[in-house]
Parts: sequence; structure tokens; C-alpha cells
Amino acid sequence: MHDWLTGLVATPIKEDPDFEAALALLPALPPDAVHALLEERAERLDVELAQARAAREVAQKRQVPRLLWIEREFHVALLEAELGFVRTLAEDIATGTLDGLDWWRALHDEPVAATPVTAGRAGDQQDRETEKER
Repeated sequence: MHDWLTGLVATPIKEDPDFEAALALLPALPPDAVHALLEERAERLDVELAQARAAREVAQKRQVPRLLWIEREFHVALLEAELGFVRTLAEDIATGTLDGLDWWRALHDEPVAATPVTAGRAGDQQDRETEKER
């Protein structure tokens, strides 16, 4: 256990990458939808942060040694950082200051063209219907 814990404390590793993956794929959603989703995430983070801070206050009032709730303190720090990031990103989208936003909006404003596979299938169906009519 000693060796395992030593590695966990000393070596940073990538943890919980779901939100990071979502950020990498943001252009798949329209900017206005992403803005709304980020606002929703910020509200949820606010609630979670308030709960975590309240739990910390209870521990402090009960004079629980900090050592025994240090992981909650770390959790609060992560929530604060994420909330700050989410609010800034939402604001950058809302104000139009996010670099690449024009491209992103144009990506969703253009009509989706039929792919060759889809067009070919539709054409094949029309050809079959024409053959039946003959």
C-alpha cells in the first residue's frame, strides 16, 4: 500500500477526462446550444460547490482535524477552478470573443449536403421505381 500511495501522491495522472473530451468535440454542437449547456453546468457546479463548502464548515465547527477532510478541500479547489473556466468560456461565446467562433457558427449555418452514399441510395431507389413504372 505504501508504494501505491506514494505513486498516487507524487505522480500527476490524467483523471476524469469526460469534460475534457466534450470540450474537444464542442464544434459538433451549435455555439448557442453549447452556451446554454455551459450555463447549466455552471449552475450545477455552483450547487455542488455550495454543498462542499457547507460540509467543510461543518467539519471545521466540529473541530475535525484538517488532515481528515483534506480531500474535500481539494475537491472544492477543483470545483472552483472548473466553475471559473466554464463561466469564462460561456462568456466568451456570449460576447463573441472566442477565437474561431465565426467559423463555428458558419459550420452550423450551412445546410447539410447529402453524402455520396445517401445520394446514391436515393438515386437507386428512384431508378427502381422508374423501372417498375415501365
